[in-house]
Amino acid sequence: MQNMRNKWLILGMVGALGLGFAGCGGDDDDDDDAAGGDAAVTAEGFAFEVGAPVAAGTEFTVTNVDPATHTFTADDDAFNEELSAETDVTVTAPAEPGEYAFHCEIHTNMTGTLVVE
Repeated sequence: MQNMRNKWLILGMVGALGLGFAGCGGDDDDDDDAAGGDAAVTAEGFAFEVGAPVAAGTEFTVTNVDPATHTFTADDDAFNEELSAETDVTVTAPAEPGEYAFHCEIHTNMTGTLVVE
């Protein structure tokens, strides 16, 4: 009985040790900042949050975590995407570097500026 108890104790400790190391892996996506990477723009709480600049002509992600539909619409019509509730949309950045003001056509208080390098 004691041997069985020790076996379970050892297995439990090994399992806990494995879980401890599971989160220790590094994030190798260091190039996400300017290349489009994960969500460059996030719609949350009926506001836009803009991340790092995106490279001209590259794809980037716009994430809507809100339970409502939004649009990601450039003031100069360089892009116009519908963001269904709680979804991601892949968008291609304009080919020309610059600052692109954008808004939500549904919720006009939602505005931001996308920086394209």
